[in-house]
Amino acid sequence: MIAGKNEYSIQHKIRTVALLPCVNRFREIDFFPYHPGNPDWIATKNQSGGNFREAYTTFVQELIEITDALSVICHCSFSLLGTTYLVHKLNTGSQPFFAHVAEIEPTGTVSVFLQRYIQDLEKLTSADCKVALHFLRESNN
Repeated sequence: MIAGKNEYSIQHKIRTVALLPCVNRFREIDFFPYHPGNPDWIATKNQSGGNFREAYTTFVQELIEITDALSVICHCSFSLLGTTYLVHKLNTGSQPFFAHVAEIEPTGTVSVFLQRYIQDLEKLTSADCKVALHFLRESNN
């Protein structure tokens, strides 16, 4: 934990039609299936921040870059809009903060994200093409 900062556990649902058969870890974020029979994913990470909003915003900014690349790799929609998230402060006995917003259906062809795509994900998220990836994800949505 960083001095003067709080530590939060954040979980965010990702709406997609890409199947995730097993848990994957990328840049300290765990991605796992939402539940059997539903292609949505959950991304979870411990994130430091001065308050829950700062920690959540930092996490979501990182997650947007990753979902941009995932959309290109899997050729389908990946969206954080209209999804639920949970923020829990870890360094005190606070209650978790939970938010739920309206449902939005994903679009695109059904794809399966396999472990071997982690290398592709690393290449795309490391490249200097963030705007292009974001445009491609938006066109998939």
